[in-house]
Amino acid sequence: MVNYTFPVSIDRAFSEFYYEGHEEAIERFASHWGGLDVETFSRVLEEGQAEDKVIALFALGYMATPQARERLLPFLQSTEPMERWASALCLGEMKDEHALPVLQGMLLEGLSPPIDPLFSENKSWLDGLRLRVAYLLGDWGPHSVIPLMRQAFATIWKLEQSEPQDEFLYYYQDALMYALGQRGAFGVLTGLALSPPRRRLAMLYLALGHLRAREHYDRINMAIIIDIDKGLQAEVARVLEQRFGLTAAEQSECIKHYWENSDVRWRRQDDEEETTEEPFAEA
Repeated sequence: MVNYTFPVSIDRAFSEFYYEGHEEAIERFASHWGGLDVETFSRVLEEGQAEDKVIALFALGYMATPQARERLLPFLQSTEPMERWASALCLGEMKDEHALPVLQGMLLEGLSPPIDPLFSENKSWLDGLRLRVAYLLGDWGPHSVIPLMRQAFATIWKLEQSEPQDEFLYYYQDALMYALGQRGAFGVLTGLALSPPRRRLAMLYLALGHLRAREHYDRINMAIIIDIDKGLQAEVARVLEQRFGLTAAEQSECIKHYWENSDVRWRRQDDEEETTEEPFAEA
């Protein structure tokens, strides 16, 4: 098998599908299609099927060549969710406003029944992309995304009252709150009858988004747990006090007990802590 050297854009495109061994997948693709250049990926869009087409969309998008935008735009209308989502995500990273209607639709598409069979076939993979959509729309796009983000968060909460949800959707909830915090939408929890641990977790991520913690830490949850720079907890506490009117003890419940508040999503709670409470208005 021929050994190829490839740029970060190619590596990233194949990593969308292959968490391990994507180097071998790149070589198989190159051997089958005859290369890893713009012309080859463009041909795959015309002649390829399924996974190969989606990889080609990501590759062209991450190459960010002048031709990439024109190649991707038609796939915003694709009936195949994977093609439509890949195109929208890449164009969104280019800040192309043509992608905004699809990106906004991705916040809610396939979240609740009935789910389109085409979506169901690859739901876990698509759900994994939702986090990036939320983060992308946290500081780009119209203000109309705010109620859509809130609706997505509330939809997952409602669904899990019947049965536990996939872990990607819980991470998606965190991403939604972070993005809403970036937009300063601190009132989004008003009217949501969340359990105490979930409300604390949501307020924490709203605060982290407001502080844009992801710009400074690779793992913001770990930053909260071990307080990497000895200042982040104090900053979060300040936001919780100013935006939600929390006392010092309530701030500590949000920050010091991050893991307990997060872990409750993966286990059933029988005590009063996980019963729902009446919604309250944030300060």
